[in-house]
Amino acid sequence: MNGMKFSLKTDLEYRFLANWQPIEEFNGTLYGNGHKITYSHVAIESDFGFITTNYGTIDGVRFSPSIGMSANADKMKSFIIGGAVAVNKGMLRNVEVLKNINEPTISSSYVETDIAFKECLYNVGGVAGHNYGTVENCKNYASIGGTAHIGGIASLNMEGAKIINCENHGKILYNKASALDACIGGIAGTVRKNGTVTGCKNYAVISWAMRISASRSTAPRIAQCVGQLSNSATYSGNSAFGSVIIDNNVLLYATNYELQYVKNADVGYRF
Repeated sequence: MNGMKFSLKTDLEYRFLANWQPIEEFNGTLYGNGHKITYSHVAIESDFGFITTNYGTIDGVRFSPSIGMSANADKMKSFIIGGAVAVNKGMLRNVEVLKNINEPTISSSYVETDIAFKECLYNVGGVAGHNYGTVENCKNYASIGGTAHIGGIASLNMEGAKIINCENHGKILYNKASALDACIGGIAGTVRKNGTVTGCKNYAVISWAMRISASRSTAPRIAQCVGQLSNSATYSGNSAFGSVIIDNNVLLYATNYELQYVKNADVGYRF
């Protein structure tokens, strides 16, 4: 698909297909023309999105995912998950990730969301898991559950990468499941040096929903827009219209150290 151009003329559906696998690499141009791609996979054991790594341009596609982890997944591994792509090294423009039929619900054993993971160290982004390129004018409506770095648009915005004029409407539920300083934000979990987040809006509720790990030696960074922001990053014109809440059961056992970077503000921690 190197350099090729594709234009969707109708919606596509990849559900209930036992042998369906994501596109490993894409280096062309895909025009969605507002059409929807619906896909599901409930046995994730590796990096995952409709496209695993995007080097090209995806414009005007609406994705409707339903993703969950495999019971056989190695809980010591860190996987990258995105509602559209796992890793973006190109351009995502005018992409929407839609809310599926599942609303987030909390039980004693798991959190159910559209993009849901219980104990593995998944890095989960509503649109892209990790962003090395540009994500522009994109929106996420999918609810997300995770245990590591989580972002409504991207879990990690890498050095020099850009998130511009994006919106998150999808609820985020964080489960503390490891001795990890997890970073959770409505737009991005972490924005690294020389990264850019401008003109973005978070409308969603972000919850520290469960505590699977008993570790008190870590302090998650949780905030409405960016959990952890580099001091060399460009951050401007962003708005926080949602909220950050802590489940009463979590709050009962949390220490002041653990709670120091959990903020109902646009940024949780700067480094």
